[in-house]
Amino acid sequence: MHRVIGELRSELPGLSEWWGSHRTAVPALAALLVIVVIGIVGVFGGLRYLQDTSSPTAILGGLYLMLAVIGVSVVVAVVAVNHLIEHFARSKEPLD
Repeated sequence: MHRVIGELRSELPGLSEWWGSHRTAVPALAALLVIVVIGIVGVFGGLRYLQDTSSPTAILGGLYLMLAVIGVSVVVAVVAVNHLIEHFARSKEPLD
């Protein structure tokens, strides 16, 4: 197993270099990926939930829950994109 990992590292030197220089960007990229997945699942699951519900209170509660998730997702996405812009702008600055 260790030999296979070592061979993969030798075949992909660019990946390990990228990982080393952009390690702080990975959490922001992961957050954006999670937001996209939650959005896709939320659209299909939320629409099905609203179609199957007969109680107006349940529909209203579901809509408020969706609104809260969308609001939190927007805030997290803005923070993650801001971090990525800052990170990649900083990494392109020439060293003195």
